[in-house]
Amino acid sequence: MEYKANVGAVKLLIPFYCQDTDIQCVNSANFMQAFHVPHYLSSVVSEEIKKYYVK
Repeated sequence: MEYKANVGAVKLLIPFYCQDTDIQCVNSANFMQAFHVPHYLSSVVSEEIKKYYVK
């Protein structure tokens, strides 16, 4: 249940973090540090960042 909540939070925060930022300047590690995202969600963060820029 907590995992799903954390994934949902990542999905909500990605647009806020990525808006007006070139894909070359986005860093998943910086995102995770800024929002205190647990390490076990690193693949989720990377995938959601990719999805943000593909749309």
